[in-house]
Amino acid sequence: MNPVQPITVAQYGIGPIGAEIARLLLTKPWLRVVAAVDVDPNKIGKDLGEVIGLDRQIGVKVTRELTGKADVVCHSTGSRLRDVSGQLKDLLERGCHVVSTCEELSFPLDQQIREELQQTARSRNVTLLGTGVNPGFVMDKLPLTVTSVCQRIDSVEIIRIQNASTRREPLQRKVGAGMTQDEFRAAVAAGKIKHMGLRESLMMVGKGLGAEFESVPHLCRRPGRRRPPDDLRPRKDQREPGTAHVRWRRGCGGRPRDRARRAGRGDGDQRRRPRRSSDGRDGGELDPPRRQRKARRADDG
Repeated sequence: MNPVQPITVAQYGIGPIGAEIARLLLTKPWLRVVAAVDVDPNKIGKDLGEVIGLDRQIGVKVTRELTGKADVVCHSTGSRLRDVSGQLKDLLERGCHVVSTCEELSFPLDQQIREELQQTARSRNVTLLGTGVNPGFVMDKLPLTVTSVCQRIDSVEIIRIQNASTRREPLQRKVGAGMTQDEFRAAVAAGKIKHMGLRESLMMVGKGLGAEFESVPHLCRRPGRRRPPDDLRPRKDQREPGTAHVRWRRGCGGRPRDRARRAGRGDGDQRRRPRRSSDGRDGGELDPPRRQRKARRADDG
């Protein structure tokens, strides 16, 4: 009986994420890393093991261009699809399956690029996948999975809070850590600071649930030091059916946070079920928090 041949893999891009991927690939006995690509002159020519911080040699040198052919290429060089589409097309034309961390590839919204990559992949009979923890799972695949057992969906709310101060430097730069107020506002206005892939995640969820959005506003701001957490939440009059509202903030102390709220209704006149008020009656609005606390204290007394 012939042993199963390992899948050959190339790591394309060896930044913080690429290095993590490479370390993981090297732990899988059914994979064999055969190439590593990066444009950093300080990495080119060095052994991959040295570049990713291992205490051993891998026997694979980092090169500027991909040499030879791998069954699969793990691609991690950029977040914007337009910036990396040329790299992806070249890899597909080589006959390689490609898995990319490019956030905007998770659900490509640029029709021209999407069709070009799709035609290339089909002509070479290979697969192109854009995925990751987010987008690719937390704010899109996971909600679609947990709602797949529901007979009816009235609304979907997805909230993510992130402390970027403990994350890699490229991510901190993406969210504007260290910028002045004016620099931050200018970068937001230029579209350089945003939650990469958030719109793609939203559209993926909408597609999976069969929902259409009338508008997808994206609000990004750096609030004051004492702004209460509830200010992050869109007002009730903003959460209209068929709309998606995103508010992202860079917290003080270098701790960026983001929250995404997505609202949608089911077909017809379906609404949320009536909530119970603090006095036990159905159908009424919830009492204000202060009134609820007073009622509880009175009961306890």
